[in-house]
Amino acid sequence: MTCRLLELPPELRNAIYVYAVVENGPVPLRMRLNNYCIEPALLATNRQIRSECLPVIYGQNTLESGYSHRTRKFLTALSADKLKMIRQLQAWDVEGLAHMTQDQRFSEQTRAAFVAGIKNDMDVWVRKHSRGNLREDALQVPLRTLRGTKWVTATQLPNWKIVGKDGEAVFVRKDEQKSKKKMFSWSRGRSGVRRQLSAWL
Repeated sequence: MTCRLLELPPELRNAIYVYAVVENGPVPLRMRLNNYCIEPALLATNRQIRSECLPVIYGQNTLESGYSHRTRKFLTALSADKLKMIRQLQAWDVEGLAHMTQDQRFSEQTRAAFVAGIKNDMDVWVRKHSRGNLREDALQVPLRTLRGTKWVTATQLPNWKIVGKDGEAVFVRKDEQKSKKKMFSWSRGRSGVRRQLSAWL
């Protein structure tokens, strides 16, 4: 039986796939038959439709995992081809992340080591659980910042540090903190501005 969808031009078919399988918000990973699956029934209709639609599902959706063990299981179960299609996987539950950002009793060295530990965990997810097939910039973790939640990749994580603010601990960009110090120096009067300019020049 001829599939009328395949008679359409590729560009139009792709637009239909996007309309059918791309969600406006994150797609949560839910367990189905002891496995995590986000593939709709549309992919079971035809082999060509499946091959054309898979990159749209995994490449244009933001996948969301609420638990670290769920992220690991999802990455382990996916084939290498599907892992390479993923462009954005948000992992909410990073061990100890919420606890560390809410407790200011830790020293600056401990917080720096903790951030390095998060990056190491993300590297393990990419290298071990995805067998090196997941793009390094696809996996993201949430950081609580002064402007709300910020999703960052493993390569972006070293640019952030944990600081105390209003009784809580939040993440700030290292270069943002430096720029604030420079801006503060301009409020010290004309002599302070001249000193700052001479230091920069």
